[in-house]
Amino acid sequence: MKSGRDWESISNIKLVLVSYLNTYPLVWGLKKLFKKGKGPEIILCPPSHGSRLLMEGKVDIALVPSITYLNCNTPFEVLPFGIISRKEVDTVLLVGNASIENWERIFLDEDSLSSIELTKILFQIKNRKIEFIDGIREIENLDENSGALIIGNKCFKWAQNFSWCYDLSKLWFDFTGLPFVFAIVLARPEIGKDYLLTAYDLIDKVIRVGIENIAQVVEDWLLEYPHEIKLKKRSYYYSYLKNKIFYNINREAILGLKKFYSINKKILPEEKAIKLSNEYFRMYDPAFGKESDSIKGKDENS
Repeated sequence: MKSGRDWESISNIKLVLVSYLNTYPLVWGLKKLFKKGKGPEIILCPPSHGSRLLMEGKVDIALVPSITYLNCNTPFEVLPFGIISRKEVDTVLLVGNASIENWERIFLDEDSLSSIELTKILFQIKNRKIEFIDGIREIENLDENSGALIIGNKCFKWAQNFSWCYDLSKLWFDFTGLPFVFAIVLARPEIGKDYLLTAYDLIDKVIRVGIENIAQVVEDWLLEYPHEIKLKKRSYYYSYLKNKIFYNINREAILGLKKFYSINKKILPEEKAIKLSNEYFRMYDPAFGKESDSIKGKDENS
């Protein structure tokens, strides 16, 4: 839906994105659409920190762990964007120096609340009693009975140091056949509808600009973080952004999100559940829910 709304009308908003490569296309797109000093104020931080900022009312719109919407009492508005994966995602990993069957304890990267919850769920499904320990300070000294959850850019550096590596998104897909929504975009409930629709138009445009210029996005990211070129080839980062990460929530992603919530055995209040329906998302795009079962924007050859 293209409304022709004036993006400058929301240039005073505070927008939280994640400080990882997976959202750099959005950051890049915003920089291209707005001159320096213009546009929304962008705050980059780990997902769990962004969740706290939104809950405390310090920001207007935030990309937050998907578990936030289930656990919070506030009926936030939901925009049809997030961090979504199908099968391998490469940046949410369980690592160790022995097979996962040997693990008795897992150290948890506290940057992502959704990844922590998913880890616990997957072991619960297997009826495994695991000791979960907050923090990954002991990650360099894992014994054969220990594993660790790591997320984000640190996976590029650390995963190669372990004998065993399991992709959390792939484990979820093997169990459900559905994509996993690691993060979603929420907005404060007092934001008016026109304001919300304008934010949708802006984020939708930002995503398209970033995706259409992935090669340049990777080059600019490596200019900002030159040490990353020593970890992976440019072609890997390009493929990661093109084929492993998706930003547009569609019908299949909603099914995956609802499955995740249902396994948590918590029931969403009706005022929150309605905001995860095709009807609600058609407020943004009248064609929502009519797409094919593949993730919107997915490369058919991936």
